[in-house]
Amino acid sequence: MVGLPGFEPGSLAPEAKSLDQASRQPQIPSPHPLSEERGLIVQTYAKIQHLSEASQKAVIQRLKRISKGADLGRPSAVDAFIFGLHGSNNYKNKLFYAYEHLCNAMHACTAVDPGLFY
Repeated sequence: MVGLPGFEPGSLAPEAKSLDQASRQPQIPSPHPLSEERGLIVQTYAKIQHLSEASQKAVIQRLKRISKGADLGRPSAVDAFIFGLHGSNNYKNKLFYAYEHLCNAMHACTAVDPGLFY
């Protein structure tokens, strides 16, 4: 190796990552695909301050789990995801409980009655 890495004979020139090479305009990053769901979770967190710290943490963790498999803004997708999980009915009820908190915070969706498991 002669000289600094990347400057050897035959190496490619460093590329600018922040500029579009064709237009020389700064690229505007696209919003993160989960940013909307994170916003829903943050809004839910703000509405569950009356719960204990442990309960708040559990609700947020369960909402994150649901968001990995379903769009939190689509109740039918959430219902199908939770019903399709391999787990106890108790665990599924806890997921529905967490999603119910999100629905109450958003005033926008109706969660499935967890009593359907019994």
